[in-house]
Amino acid sequence: MQEKESTQQIRVIEEHHYKVLKETLELYKEYKETSIYYLQMEDFDDHDFMESFYKKIQYSFFDEYIKFRETHYFLGCSFKVYNKTYSERLEYFKNIFIDSNEIDFIISELNEGIFEYRFKDFDSIYIEDFEIEYYNRMKKNIFYSLKKRFLYLKQRAELEGFNLVYIKDNSYSIKPIEYSNTKTKVHNDIKFLSWNGTNLQLTELIKSLIESNLLNHELSQKDIFKRFTDFLQVDKFDENDKIRDIRKRTHTKTPLLNLLEKSMTSYIINKD
Repeated sequence: MQEKESTQQIRVIEEHHYKVLKETLELYKEYKETSIYYLQMEDFDDHDFMESFYKKIQYSFFDEYIKFRETHYFLGCSFKVYNKTYSERLEYFKNIFIDSNEIDFIISELNEGIFEYRFKDFDSIYIEDFEIEYYNRMKKNIFYSLKKRFLYLKQRAELEGFNLVYIKDNSYSIKPIEYSNTKTKVHNDIKFLSWNGTNLQLTELIKSLIESNLLNHELSQKDIFKRFTDFLQVDKFDENDKIRDIRKRTHTKTPLLNLLEKSMTSYIINKD
C-alpha cells in the first residue's frame, strides 16, 4: 500500500509540470492510448495518423502557452512565473519526500527537462506556412525562459554547495563544490567580504533589510541569511535566536542602525 502511494506521489510530481495545460494533456493522453492500439496492426499506415495528432497537439500547446505563460507555472512558462512559484513548489516537494532537500528538488526539475519540454517534438508538416514563423518565435521564447531557469537553478545549487554544469543533449553534471582550505573563498575571481561585527549586529542589519522589503521577495528569510553569511564568511548561526534577542530589547532597540546613521551623518557633514 505504501509503495502504491509513493508511486502516485511521484506521478503527481511529474504531472504538475504541465497540469495547467489541460486540453493539451488530454490530446497527449489520447495520442498515447490510440497509438498503442493502432500500431499493433500490421497493415496500419501510421503517417497520417501521426501527423493528425501532431498538428492538434502543437496547436493546442501553443494556444495554452500563450494563455498561461504569464500567470501559471508549467515547464516553459515565463521566468517571472517560475521564480515566483519556486519556493512554494520546493516546499510541496519536500512535504512529499520528507527526507529530501533542495538539491534533490533541483535534480528533479532538471530531470524533467533542461531545454526540452514534453511537447517540443510534436512538429507537423501540415502547419500553414504563415504560422511557421509565429510558432518558431514562440519556441525561441520558451528556450530563453528555460535558459534563465537553468541559470537560476545553477545559482540555487551553488548555495547548496553544488556545481551545476550543462553538458549537451539535455544532460547535465552536478557535483559538490570543492573549496580550498584558505579562509578567503574566491568566486569568479572576486574575493568574498569579511564581516567584522557580531552575529547579533548582522542579524539586525539583515532583518531590517527584509522588513523594509529591499531584498528578493521570493526568497525565504532562511535563504537570505544563508546568502549573507556565505558571502561575508560568517559561520552558520541560528538567526531566529538572534531575532528573539532583538525583540527582547527594551531601551536602545536598534543600536547598529543608530551607529550606521551616526557614521553616515558624520561622513556627510565632514566630507569636505
